[in-house]
Amino acid sequence: MALCRKKRLGILLFFLSLLPTLLIGQENDFQRIEEEKKKLEELRERIKEVKAKISRYEREERGILKELEEMDLQLRLKNLEVQELASEQQIKEKEIEKTIVRIEALEKEIDSLRAYIGQMLVNLYKLGRLSYLRVLLSLQSTADFLRGYKYIAILSERDRQKLNQFKMNVLELQESRHKLEEDTRRVKKLKQAAENKRAEIKATKMRKEQLLTNIRQQRDLQLATLKELQESSARLERLVAELVRQREGALSPGVGLSLNLLRGQLNWPVSSEVTVPFGSIKHPRFHTYTPHNGVDFAAPEGMAVGAIYDGVVIYADWFRGYGNLLIIDHGYRYWSLYAHLSQFTVKVGERVNRGDVIGMVGETGSLKGPYLYFELRHKSKPLDPLKWLKKKP
Repeated sequence: MALCRKKRLGILLFFLSLLPTLLIGQENDFQRIEEEKKKLEELRERIKEVKAKISRYEREERGILKELEEMDLQLRLKNLEVQELASEQQIKEKEIEKTIVRIEALEKEIDSLRAYIGQMLVNLYKLGRLSYLRVLLSLQSTADFLRGYKYIAILSERDRQKLNQFKMNVLELQESRHKLEEDTRRVKKLKQAAENKRAEIKATKMRKEQLLTNIRQQRDLQLATLKELQESSARLERLVAELVRQREGALSPGVGLSLNLLRGQLNWPVSSEVTVPFGSIKHPRFHTYTPHNGVDFAAPEGMAVGAIYDGVVIYADWFRGYGNLLIIDHGYRYWSLYAHLSQFTVKVGERVNRGDVIGMVGETGSLKGPYLYFELRHKSKPLDPLKWLKKKP
């Protein structure tokens, strides 16, 4: 009998020996995650600032420099957004790592609890119905009874705690697995968003490079055009100088007053708007200067061109940079020049009167379509035509 009591008491002690300490050490990642979140907020503030600058530039007048600066801002914004996505992705990946560690710990703890509960059920089954009560009643001495009651109370409370812990761990495991799935999907979306942003950055860089290439090409074209125009202007100067030299001994063709007395009274060669005035013209984009010794009239092709005053045609031929060029000597060393004509209606040596049709507007030698280029000179010196022509008809 004593041996039996010792055996039953041993079973109770065995139950107590099965109580594991399930303290699982976890690395504290909260501080690092909070630091990453702080960096993320700072990035978002910087993104707001850049977006505000972009909005301001969109409201301002656009130009090449503005466009380039806006592209640089767009690139900066997209790079910041990539950093934002990368920061959020890093936070999520750390949370995923932490969740995986917790899931592994929960699975181990659940396995341990499952084994404990299984063994507890086996032992209870072996003891039969009223197991703990039967054990107590089998104890003869009061001391053994009290000791057994104490052990059984401890076991009952432990069993209840283990069962509750098992349930809580199972629920936490389900929630952790769900969070892991959500975070994994979020990381996948963040990676895709970052790839999309990188593609946008690449596209913006390509647009910027294309714009810079176009600017360089246009600048080269503009400089080449400027050089050609300067050369053409120099050739025209030489032509006029030669014509002046040739005409030095000739009688003045003028039958009326000198043009010097007709300032502000000369006819307009065409009834059209002046698009480019007299003087050096600054290019709005490249800031280069092109000499402009006359004025441009926005006249359609085929419009009749009239002589501004009486005179003699001394030149009517194609001239590089000016196309079909016609020059009239008005006497007293005053000359008028008409360029880019599609055709001449008069010949060299022919006398013309004020308002006579001398040719038609065209685009020969033109870089910008049909228009009339007109000059007025005295002793080879270019004059501002608008100071000599009548008020706009």
